[in-house]
Amino acid sequence: AHLTRERALIADIVANWDDEGPRLVYADWLLERDHICGQLIVLSCKLARDKQLSKSETKQLAMLRGGFRAPAYPFGPFSDFKHVIDRGLPSQLSVTWNANPITWRYLPGDPLLPCIDVIDFETPDRRGRPAAEEVARVMLAPSATRLVRLTNVPNELIGGRSDPRFEPTTGGDRLADALEPLVKASWKRDGKTFLRR
Repeated sequence: AHLTRERALIADIVANWDDEGPRLVYADWLLERDHICGQLIVLSCKLARDKQLSKSETKQLAMLRGGFRAPAYPFGPFSDFKHVIDRGLPSQLSVTWNANPITWRYLPGDPLLPCIDVIDFETPDRRGRPAAEEVARVMLAPSATRLVRLTNVPNELIGGRSDPRFEPTTGGDRLADALEPLVKASWKRDGKTFLRR
């Protein structure tokens, strides 16, 4: 029941992305459960609305945002990634060298996945890179309704095909091959960027 209610609140936020009202309802629900993300949403919405915070609120917001190996871990598995926060919720993820590839297994079922619209790969070497199958599961998760773009996808995931359109067919494209058994073409490829049709 707890997870169902949380997913319903997040679905309302996603459906009304530019309205802070649903975010504040979700924040109240989180605060009732002593979750630090509730206060983070409240302060982030206040900053977006008023363009400034008091000195103590600014300090509190900085502590709440946390991040990888920081005292606060407000976004669960998403905190493993560098992220862009839009009024208290992550909207973009960047996969960096310190992202745990195991975390990708949890992302398709994460309640916050509907908030994400872009995933960017900032991995100069193989550290932090997930398997193509794990990326495909995130791309095709039914809850990933805002996810429209993957950028800087590593070569070992996309292979070397020169066809500018992404179509899951056999032959050398690991991400395409991973997508094929999960769904028929619902993504296209534009260079190294995957865009939802």
